[in-house]
Amino acid sequence: NASGIQKIQYVLDSVVPTATYSVPVQVSDVGTHTVKFWAMDNAGNKEALHTVTFGVLANYTLTYTSGGHGTVVGVSPQTVTAGSNGATVTAVPSAGYHFVSWSDGITTAERRDLSVATDLAVTASFAIDTFTLSYAAGAHGSIAGSSTQVVDYGTDGAPVTAVPATGYHFVSWSDGVVTAARTDAGVTGDVSVSASFAVDRLTLDYTAGTGGTVTGPSSQMVDYGADGAQVTAVPATGHHFVSWSDGVTTASRTDTDVTAALSVSASFAPDTFTLTYAAGAHGTISGLSTQTVEFGSNGATVTAVPATGYHFVSWSDGVTTATRRDLNVSANHSVTATFASTLITTRLSLVAARSSSVRGRPVLFHGTISPNVPNGTHIGVYVRKSGTSIWKRVTTVITFSGHHWSCSYHPSGRGTYYVQVRFAGTSTYGASASSAAKVTWR
Repeated sequence: NASGIQKIQYVLDSVVPTATYSVPVQVSDVGTHTVKFWAMDNAGNKEALHTVTFGVLANYTLTYTSGGHGTVVGVSPQTVTAGSNGATVTAVPSAGYHFVSWSDGITTAERRDLSVATDLAVTASFAIDTFTLSYAAGAHGSIAGSSTQVVDYGTDGAPVTAVPATGYHFVSWSDGVVTAARTDAGVTGDVSVSASFAVDRLTLDYTAGTGGTVTGPSSQMVDYGADGAQVTAVPATGHHFVSWSDGVTTASRTDTDVTAALSVSASFAPDTFTLTYAAGAHGTISGLSTQTVEFGSNGATVTAVPATGYHFVSWSDGVTTATRRDLNVSANHSVTATFASTLITTRLSLVAARSSSVRGRPVLFHGTISPNVPNGTHIGVYVRKSGTSIWKRVTTVITFSGHHWSCSYHPSGRGTYYVQVRFAGTSTYGASASSAAKVTWR
C-alpha cells in the first residue's frame, strides 16, 4: 500500500522469538518444517498471518568401485536425493575376466539403484575366465596326458601327445596342428580337438640278381597288416633260382600280414652239368673222365687212348676224333669210347679122330689155323676133365704142315676129357681158341 512495507517477520517451527527476515533462511535439518510469516507497513499495520509447511529431504551418496581386474562405467560417486533414483553404472571386466557380483549381492553387472534411502558403497568383484581343453583320439590311437583340462585365461595347458596304435601314424589334430605332442599356451578360449591317425603304408621291393628276372609287381605299397601281391623269381635259360636275400627259398612268394618295409633280391646260379667220359674194352681215358661244367661253359679236353693192338673207333655220340672238348655245354653228357683190334684175326679149328679110346691109347687131334702163322710155338693144347672147371695146358708135340696142325694126347687115367687148342697171339696176329672136343678114355 501507499505506506510501504516496513518489515517481514516469521516464526520457524513455532520457535520464539519472532525473527525479522533480512536474508534467505537455509533449513538443513531433514524433516517437515512450518514457517509462519507476515508483513507490516510503515504505518504499523500488520497483515494476516501466512503459514507454509515444507519438508527438507536428505541427500545420499552412491559409490561404485572395482575390486580389480575390471572397471566401473558410469558416474561414481553419485549424490542422490532421498527417494530418487541413481544413475546406471556397469561393472566391466578386464580381458580374460568376468563379472561375479557386487559386494551387496547383486549379480547383474549393470545396476541402477532406485528410491534411494541411504548411502551406498559397493565393490564389483571379478574372477579370471577358465577354459576347458578337451583332447580326443580318433580311431587307431590314444591320448597320453590329461585329455580334459581346465585352464585359467592366459595360462598354458599341460602337454598331451597323440599316440598311434601299432601299424598307424599320427596325421594331425582337427585344428590343423601337425605335431603329435602339443602344449596349448596362453589359452584364451576353449579348445576341443581330435587327433586323426592313418594306417602305415609299407613298401615291398623285389629285385632280381644276375641270371633272372622278377614277374609280378616288383614295387608294392601295402597297408600295415595287409598282404602283398605274389611275385616270382624267374631264372634265365641255363640258370636256376637259389633263394631270396631274406632266406626265403621258394621262387614264388606272397608276403602276408606285412608289418615292416621289405627290400629283397632274388639270387640265381648257373645250371651245372656232368660230363662223363668212359672207355670201352681195350682202351682208357686220358683227362678228367667226370667233369662238372656250368651252363654255356666248356668242358676240359679228354682223349680216348686205345690199348696196344687196338685203335680208337668213335665215341657213342658219333664223335670220331679220339681227342674232344665239349663246348658251350647245355646238358648232361655221358659218352663211351669204343676201340677195335689192329691185330690180324686168327681162327683155330679142332677135330678128334675118335670120341672114345682105352686107357693109355692116344687119340689123334688135328685142325687148321688161318691165316697161316709163321711161328706155331704160340699154339698150346688145353684139357679139362669132365666135372671140373679147370683147364690145364698139357705137353704134347704139335706138328704143322702149312696151316694144318696135328697132335695126339691121352690122359694118365680113365675118364671123359675136353680138349682144346689155343693160339696165344703175337704182335701181329690176334689170339684165338678152337672149340673143345669131348673124348672118353675107358
